[in-house]
Amino acid sequence: MVITRKFTTTLAGLAALFASAAPALAQHATSATVTGFSATRNATHINYRATINFMPENALATFTHSTPGTTLPTNSGAWTSTDPKLVLRFNVVSAVNQVRVLLSDTHVVASTVNLDYFSPFSDWQGAGASVYTGPAAFTLA
Repeated sequence: MVITRKFTTTLAGLAALFASAAPALAQHATSATVTGFSATRNATHINYRATINFMPENALATFTHSTPGTTLPTNSGAWTSTDPKLVLRFNVVSAVNQVRVLLSDTHVVASTVNLDYFSPFSDWQGAGASVYTGPAAFTLA
């Protein structure tokens, strides 16, 4: 009887501990503010950088990337991120003369939310449109 009571009490205590330690449910970003967005060119590569504050978590992630060559590629590929569940990339949308900056949030299992910003192609200057001269801060929605 004593062993049964201790075992039942221990199980109830463990259940309460696990319930109180349960992580908050993951949720997708609903918007994101980009700061420090840049693209600069050297003799062999274009280097990209951005910091993104994504909401509603109000959490920051830093992104860096580099593409070979001195011409803006049609698609950048995924940037390196401090948050592996956030993927940043861009693609050139020639039909409308814009560059789409796209953030994919995969924090919720089996679901992805995409937030984007369309930068006018005129924001990309220099030979091969390889230098970004547009606003360093903008909102992805």
